[in-house]
Amino acid sequence: MLGTSALAEVAGPLKDFAERLGGSRGTQWLGAFKRFLRKEEPWPKFTVWKTIKLGMEHRALDFDARRIRILQDVLVSFNTVSFAVTVVEVELVVLTTTELGFKVVPRYEDIWRRALEWGLELCPAEVGPQLRLQYLDQPRDDRLRIAMNPVVVAGSRRDEEWVYEMGCDKDSILWLDGIHPDARSYDALSRRWVFVQPR
Repeated sequence: MLGTSALAEVAGPLKDFAERLGGSRGTQWLGAFKRFLRKEEPWPKFTVWKTIKLGMEHRALDFDARRIRILQDVLVSFNTVSFAVTVVEVELVVLTTTELGFKVVPRYEDIWRRALEWGLELCPAEVGPQLRLQYLDQPRDDRLRIAMNPVVVAGSRRDEEWVYEMGCDKDSILWLDGIHPDARSYDALSRRWVFVQPR
């Protein structure tokens, strides 16, 4: 049992912890605390997969020049995406659904909540088109799904929420598309998600 002096000593840290829980990164702090209680690493370290620049102008012609296939709905979505005002760099981490700790296919909400608990962040929507333009050596038959707040493109042929997905097909054609975040497929557990590693 803690004595009066010991209780006084922890009052400050407890107050700091409560403030962090109520802050913008409260989810990450709560997740770290739960891992600490389980005697796990509170703040997992992730390998940065790629660093890209945001805030760089791009047009449909940029995709054409690089022979990137992009659906019309995705071009329409660019009008709804907020782009960085100045050029900034972001560090990206790629994890599969399984690496996020799931043994059965989860909902998208569960995926991003788990990532936030681990200290990662959702990608700004701009990561989709910028990563596509800056990742031109993507291997064949590879695809990545961008973990982001879903975009709703009103008036498109698919008036629904979706996130960016990008890949390289068997003929080495690079592409960028939009897909519903909960869309299932045979590779759902091995699906690779892109997140932002906070600096």
